[in-house]
Amino acid sequence: MTSIGDVELRSIVTFCVALEKSPTETMKMINSTGKYKKCSPVTVYRWHARFIEEENSRMILDAVGSLLLHVQLRTR
Repeated sequence: MTSIGDVELRSIVTFCVALEKSPTETMKMINSTGKYKKCSPVTVYRWHARFIEEENSRMILDAVGSLLLHVQLRTR
């Protein structure tokens, strides 16, 4: 089970990924709050990498979906 702190941290990392912050900038932002001083940098880096990967996958799927729609419309 995840704690409220984990959910908040994931939200912060997701937000930083959306802002195109680096993992180092994300970690600095988390540390600056003072609330998550015990947060492991390894955890932040893993989440950061995973969220970027998910974002890239979503962008690829959107592009493929748009291409398929365009092809379907042209063949009609």
